[in-house]
Amino acid sequence: TPLVARGSAEGLAAAELEVIVKNPTGVRLQDAMVVLEQEGTGAVLQGTGAPRFRQVGAGAWTLRVEHPEFVSHVQVLELAAGARERLEVRLFENMPVSGRVRDRFGRPLTGRFVWFLRGGESYPRNLRQAEGLLGGLVQATGRFEAELPAEVDLRIVVGRPGAQLWQAPE
Repeated sequence: TPLVARGSAEGLAAAELEVIVKNPTGVRLQDAMVVLEQEGTGAVLQGTGAPRFRQVGAGAWTLRVEHPEFVSHVQVLELAAGARERLEVRLFENMPVSGRVRDRFGRPLTGRFVWFLRGGESYPRNLRQAEGLLGGLVQATGRFEAELPAEVDLRIVVGRPGAQLWQAPE
């Protein structure tokens, strides 16, 4: 007895993904670490510089690109069966940022998160969605620290996953 009905095998075709990593000026970073992790299965693929991942299963994958001189890049990809994708990732230099979050009475606002969202990133509904976002938890003193990519437009948002308290207009 066949495991797959005839005509439905095209949905099982593997995808292919090539990742090109560059610095802010467009020069390739051959020593950048590229990691693909499939959501749910725990499958992990790794490479450096400009890896080409062949035989990648269709579905949701988390892409992590790291280099010691730049801010890490994290994004979720949805790969279709049989797709051939070429993705260019540009890494930016670290820019340390710190500040203090206070409520309207001037008291430290604790137990909240400060996120810096890139264009197209939406406010997270849960902590799992927040994994790849820039920012972090506000400490008991109301202070926060973050490493942000320079030369990238970001908007600041404060709150908990699913419960946004404040957002910068831009």
